[in-house]
Amino acid sequence: VAGALLDSDGFGGRDFILAQRPSAHLVLPGVPAPSAKPASPMKLQLLLFSPNTDTDVTLHWIGGSKITPTVTAPHLAAGDVEQVDISNVPAVGESGALQIDSSNDTPILAEIKVTAEGGNDVAYISPVPALTGESLVADNDSGSVVELTNNAAQDAQVSVTVEGSGPAAPQTVTVPALSTKAVTVQGPKHAASFVVSVTPQGGANSIYAARVMTNGGLMTIQPMSTALETVLIPPVLGDLSGVVPQ
Repeated sequence: VAGALLDSDGFGGRDFILAQRPSAHLVLPGVPAPSAKPASPMKLQLLLFSPNTDTDVTLHWIGGSKITPTVTAPHLAAGDVEQVDISNVPAVGESGALQIDSSNDTPILAEIKVTAEGGNDVAYISPVPALTGESLVADNDSGSVVELTNNAAQDAQVSVTVEGSGPAAPQTVTVPALSTKAVTVQGPKHAASFVVSVTPQGGANSIYAARVMTNGGLMTIQPMSTALETVLIPPVLGDLSGVVPQ
């Protein structure tokens, strides 16, 4: 069984919220970079939930470098949702990711609600695990941004490949330790949309990625997970009961 939750503000801003498994250590990649002087600034609301046990959490921003933001993280009471405004955490022009760690390895859930500059659209950022292999995201536009977060103490190499019409165009990107690097990708010639793949190189095991698209006040954010190589399809039987009157 699979499910999805659609959030809508009633004015046009809407996004699906991904299902997630509670964990004591979460990384949420793909926070867009704020502009210098927008007419209406971007808003970032962090939602935290501990299903079963009271706990405290610590926050780390991974942008130009890994820092502890000057935001007071609330105590989480079991079964209660807490909300924290982290709109002032990213510096102007700095994209990044948020790392959340709970005390005593207590499993928690977290989500970031992003309201785009101008307030015309919303997107949700869910936690994802570090990439263990190739990750792909389809239906990109030229000017899409791939945010690469390296949560290790050493630099990491990442292959970013654009695939559409014609031969693939890979590029190797160095992501400095404990930081996030934004890579703007351009589509192949004559391709209306295209696929972007991200693959850690040389045994890098602390790379997190997200694809961010913003266009005319609209926004979509896709945290990236390792691509599935095997999919189980349940057995089915021929059944015409849905089209044949009973």
